[in-house]
Amino acid sequence: MGGPDLFWGPWIIWPILFWITLFWLMKLGVSRRAHFRHRNGDSAEGILRERFARGEITADEYERALGALRGRSPDKDYEDYVREAEVELRSEPEDRPRQ
Repeated sequence: MGGPDLFWGPWIIWPILFWITLFWLMKLGVSRRAHFRHRNGDSAEGILRERFARGEITADEYERALGALRGRSPDKDYEDYVREAEVELRSEPEDRPRQ
C-alpha cells in the first residue's frame, strides 16, 4: 500500500511549481525595483524632475535648469535662436546647395 509511486505521483508537481513561481516573482520584484532606482536614482535630471513634482520649483525654473543640464544657455530665448539661425543662413555661400 502506498509505496514510492504514491509519493512521486503527478500531484508532486504543484508544490514544485508553487515554489518556482514564488522565487521567480520575488526575483522579478527585486530586479524591477533596482531598475527603477537606477533609472530615476541620483541623476541630475531625475532630481530636478522630483523637485518639480513636489512643487519646490516653478515650471520656468524647471525649464531653465533642464536647459542648462542639457547644454543650452539658460539666458537665451526663442528670439535669440531665430537671430542666430538667420545670421548663419546669411553667412552661407550662395553656390553651396542647402540641405
